[in-house]
Amino acid sequence: MKLSFRVCILFVMFCKSTLLFSQENIQISGGINLLSQQYWRGFSLSSVPGIQAETSFSYGNFNFCLWAALASNLKYSEIDLIPSYTIDNFEILINHYYNPVYGQYNNFFDFSSENNRHSTEIFVIHNANKIPLNLSIGTFIFGDKNSMQQPNFSTYIEIAYPFSLKWADAEISAGISPFKGYYAQKTAIIHSGFTLSRNIEMKNGFSLPLSLALNYNPHFNKLFVVAKAGIFR
Repeated sequence: MKLSFRVCILFVMFCKSTLLFSQENIQISGGINLLSQQYWRGFSLSSVPGIQAETSFSYGNFNFCLWAALASNLKYSEIDLIPSYTIDNFEILINHYYNPVYGQYNNFFDFSSENNRHSTEIFVIHNANKIPLNLSIGTFIFGDKNSMQQPNFSTYIEIAYPFSLKWADAEISAGISPFKGYYAQKTAIIHSGFTLSRNIEMKNGFSLPLSLALNYNPHFNKLFVVAKAGIFR
């Protein structure tokens, strides 16, 4: 994917994110983040600073999110399509990832086995009420194959404990890969983290989310520090 196209996508998403309106219960919101590195489930997808942008369309319990990321060295980029539905304390998502490979042929509409850059995951989040302990489980159902071209069904399970401090929100989390797959070659704890965050409310509906996370992958013995700042509306 050409640089100009990727930049245009991020710019359009940010422009859309400045809208927030209600028409027949439809809402559009979004924003843009700057971050020190792209961290995901125990791994650094890009170790250099980058940018993230997202736009969400909501109608009742249904939400559709368009999310994109781009590293400052242009060697990492991603576009995700994420429809979701909320039922009581459960949120059911379909995470569709598009991950072009730097320096190779990439085409968003190419689903061939050789050049396919797509993968799809079913993800379920349970947000507890009485006990502040949140559970999330995700399993890949498309685009995740082993060397024998058989589905891995790679699964990630995370438990998180959110709590409030006097001046910020905090969260302790841990993630596990329950069997051999994309994340590890065996059952392993691949993520542990502590995050501090604060959302600064501005005028005209804008907000400035700030966060600092210390993440550690016990299985690979790697430590990651991720700082993030954004503007949303």
